[in-house]
Amino acid sequence: MKIFAMISVWILVASAAFADLKIYDGKVYKPLKVQEYQNLKLSVDCFKGKTPTCEAWSAAQKQAPRANLPQALAGNPAARYCLDAGGENRIAKSEKGGEFDYCLFKDGSMIEAWGLYLKFNPVSERK
Repeated sequence: MKIFAMISVWILVASAAFADLKIYDGKVYKPLKVQEYQNLKLSVDCFKGKTPTCEAWSAAQKQAPRANLPQALAGNPAARYCLDAGGENRIAKSEKGGEFDYCLFKDGSMIEAWGLYLKFNPVSERK
């Protein structure tokens, strides 16, 4: 019972963290609304029907080839994978000061970068 209560609290905290995200568009911070689908957090503009139809979702359907990019990106594997997938890494901020990596695609859709990275690079497979 205690474990169930702890998991419930964690779920509420995690969902609240993504309810108030803002993303910088080069001029101002704008609200970022996300929806979870198959354990991935996608921008709500991906959902025109029951299932997502956007570049961010397409990137989550196949593993990206490794691009020939500068070593400066070696510190953040999720940001690197975002670039490999054809996106640009962006930092979303919560009102409480939290920062979250999102991958922005040309159609304006976004996916949480660590979720995308871990889908194809599970923790259990890394050494």
